This record gives sequence, structure tokens and C-alpha cells, in this order.
Amino acid sequence: MSRQITDYARPETVADAVRLLNAPEATALAGGTGLLGGGMPGVETVVDLQALPLDYVRRDADGWHIGALTTLQSLAGGVIGGAEGALLARAAVLSATHTERQSATIGGTLAYAGWNDLQVALAVTDAWARVTWSGGVEVVPCDDLARERQLWLDRGTLITEVLVPPQPEGARFGLARVSRTPRDAAIVAAAVRVARGSDHRVCGARVAVGGAAPTVLRLATVEMLLDGRGLNDSESQQAGEAARQAVIPSGDRIGSAEYRRAMAAVLVRRALGETAG
Repeated sequence: MSRQITDYARPETVADAVRLLNAPEATALAGGTGLLGGGMPGVETVVDLQALPLDYVRRDADGWHIGALTTLQSLAGGVIGGAEGALLARAAVLSATHTERQSATIGGTLAYAGWNDLQVALAVTDAWARVTWSGGVEVVPCDDLARERQLWLDRGTLITEVLVPPQPEGARFGLARVSRTPRDAAIVAAAVRVARGSDHRVCGARVAVGGAAPTVLRLATVEMLLDGRGLNDSESQQAGEAARQAVIPSGDRIGSAEYRRAMAAVLVRRALGETAG
């Protein structure tokens, strides 16, 4: 049942924000796309995060640090360098319209979106989310956070940063998706990361699929299949078949379970094809 918003706060520190978010029926307001879209009917208290110092992108030896209030438009504009930055920019563009990207944040995307292209891309970069709650600070792989999103939200937690660690030398990325129209949300999407050792064989493979389970799936069995291979056409076909067997989709009005499983195989092959050369 819908409730009227009765309280509003604009904290200036992360500690105050976490304290406020522990109140019953409280939710964070970052870009506002989740709250204003009507997807949170039980909200009574809004905690506005805009005064927090969480809009930044910087790089150090640990990788790229992305503040949780960084907008998807900033990511789309190429604020992150390297091949991983190109992947995330492309995924950000595909995840939301130009208008939505002006306000939607990376923290909000991880906290509230069921899944989207950006979450799939983050999974193959081994990205982590820094999460602050009343018990302290924890660092959680982004794909783990997606699977346990409701648990984290119930604990009154706040995502403060996303860390994209340094990628293997020469890493290449691929991203493939299928949707009803080019601007629609993806029905199924797949991303891959491929690096090659001195013997030109794959090492450190990463494969993730969205739309073939309630949240983004990292496909460890496919990754193990790829590592040590030369990645020819036959091996890409095998990887696609392994992806088809690994996913656990449910059907809905825009795609049956069988369709989503078949598309997982096709899109993993296409994403791998983008890494060739």
C-alpha cells in the first residue's frame, strides 16, 4: 500500500546518512530515478544524499575509485580510461536514456536496478562496491551485491564507492545484447573479458549474463572452460553452449525461459567475437 512521504533529511556526512537510513521505511535519494519512478510505495522518510562528497572519479594503484553519486552520464562521457572505461561507457549509454543518465547514479544503479547492461559490465571487470552500515564498512563484489541486494537494503546500508581494479595487461572486452528496439532495455545481455598469456592462450576470462536469472550471473563454468584455450570458432561455440546450460532463466511477457537460455548462448559467442584480433 502506498504511503505519503512525511520526513526529509539532507545529511552532510556518511555516518549521519547511515543513521538516518536505519529508520523504518527510510530510503536514500540519489538521482531519484528509482524513488520518483514509483517503485518504492512504502517509503515514508527520504534521505537526500546530494550533500555527501561522493561524486568523484580517481585512479590509484588499487584501480579506479568511482564515488556512488557519480552519474551514468559521467561514465558515458569517458571519465574512466582504458579498455575497461570504454566498456563501462558503452554499458552506461545502453542502461538508460540520455535524460535518465543525467541524474541516475552508479550507486543507485547497484542498489535498486534489477539488472542492466552496466551491472553486467561491472561484473566482468571484477568491480567491488564499498558499503557502509551501522556495523562498519565492507567491500563486496558487485555481482555478489546484486544477488543479496534485499539483504543489504534491509540493513540500512549505503553504497559509497565502486572500485574497478587494474585489469590484466592487454585485456579485451565484449558486450552483446538483445532488445525489442535499440533503445529498449535489454532482454538478455552478456559481457566478457579476455586476456592472453605469452602463449597467446586465454587467461583470466570473465563471463557474465543478465536477463537469464533474477540478477546478473557470473558464469564460472564458462570462465574455466575458456582459460587455457586459443579461442577459435569451435571453442567459442563450446563456451556458448556451456552458458546455455549454466543459466537459470524464468520466462515473462517479453521472453520465454527457452528464448533467454538460447540468447545467453548466442550473446556470449558474440561478445567473445568482439575480443578477437
